[in-house]
Formats: sequence, C-alpha cells, structure tokens
Amino acid sequence: MGEEHRPESVADEEPVPWEGEGFVLGRFFRTLGDGVLRPRVSAARFATGAGTGRAWLFALLTFVPLAALQGIIPFTHTLRFGDVFGVVRTEDATITVGMDVARAMGIGLLVNGAMLIGLAASYASLARAYGTPPPDAATDDVRDIGMRAVLYRAWLVPMHTFSGLPASLLVWAFPKDLDPGSPLVFLLLVATAAPVLAHFVGLRHAAQRACGCSPGASFAVAIVPFVLAHVVSFVLLGDGMNDGLLEGWLPPVPELPDAGG
Repeated sequence: MGEEHRPESVADEEPVPWEGEGFVLGRFFRTLGDGVLRPRVSAARFATGAGTGRAWLFALLTFVPLAALQGIIPFTHTLRFGDVFGVVRTEDATITVGMDVARAMGIGLLVNGAMLIGLAASYASLARAYGTPPPDAATDDVRDIGMRAVLYRAWLVPMHTFSGLPASLLVWAFPKDLDPGSPLVFLLLVATAAPVLAHFVGLRHAAQRACGCSPGASFAVAIVPFVLAHVVSFVLLGDGMNDGLLEGWLPPVPELPDAGG
C-alpha cells in the first residue's frame, strides 16, 4: 500500500511540549491545545522522542479524570441532570448518592478504558505493519511512535459519542422542554462530532508524518481503530445504553421531548 512512500524527515521538528522545557502547566496546556488546534502541525512530534513513559504520565493526568467524569451524567441512577443545570434526586434510589456517583465514574473508566485499549492496540499494530520510521526519528520502533500518538491524544476518547463529556454537559444545560428543531440540537451534534473528528484527523496525520505511513495507509491505520473502539462501546453499552454487557448497571434511557414540544 505504501511501498514507494518516503516519509519526511523530522529533524527540524520540536519535541512534544510535555517533553520540552518550561513551566509544567504551560507545557501541559500546549500539549492539550496541539491535539485540537494543531493536529497536523504537531503530528510529526511523536517521532522526536523515544519511549512511552512521559506519554503514559500525560494520559494518566488527562484521560483518567476525564473518563471518570464522563460517566457521572449518563450512568448515575440516583441523580437526573437537565433543565438548565438542574440536578434532581430520584425517588426510587436504592443506594446512596456517593456510592452511585462512584459506580458511575467506575463505569466511565471501564468503558473509556476498554475503548482506549482497543484503539491503542490496533493503531500501534497497524502503524508498525504499514509504517516506516521517518528519517531522524528518535526510535526505529514504529509501534512505539504509534503508542505515543495514542497516549498523548487519549484524553479525547471520553469526548466521543452522544454520551461523551461535551454532549452530556450540553444536554444538562438544555431546557427541559427543548424543541427538537431548535438550533441548540445542532450545537449538540457539533459537540458530538467535533472531538471525534479532531481525534481522527490528529491520529491520521500522526500515522503519516510520525509513523511514516503513506496517505492511503494512514487512513486505514486511523479508521480501523476508531471503528473497533466504538464497537467495544456498543458491546458494553448497547444501543441507547441498553442491551449491552453492562445493561444491569445502567440507568433507564431518558425520554426525548416530543416534536411538538
């Protein structure tokens, strides 16, 4: 697929900000910003460092808390979120709010963690199969470069789907009697699609510029892991958070407003 493709040199690339010098919070937020604002420009930087130690630390600091927070709104039984940031406790609650929220956060970690494992394993393997280390890369191990790309972008996984963190927060902010034809619904679609698109674009550019894949191969290297990650989510949560392996742990699906308000 990419036999005649020649990767570009990364000799002039700066390191990932998290691995550079300067104030730690500045490096932290610059690395986050690269994932959304500069996915193409920053893609080759994953090949400028060797090893995944710092990448794992960055994933621990970003992915873990966001994955846990993502589970609170869609997966709690004792609390209902909505109607302009309202929070209502359900009358049929059988456990304490604290235990319920902790369980919901655990489900968020489980689901997002399973998605990340599927994405990381397939992305790194495909990158090694179709990639070639770019000239002046810090390592010849393309799988290592692929893992670095996945770990530095892992925090975007809890942003995926209609139960992702941005979409859940928007639904919480919506009025209870929202008209399905309201422009706010379009905003919800954007909040759902934008993180997935940014994540995909970033990993595709990383496959091409950091892992040395051809343009065609880079698409396959990125899209297959994304499909696998969402298949994992479907298996665990089912359709509409029902009929999946975790069905017994999930709250009922909230009713959508009627078209007529």
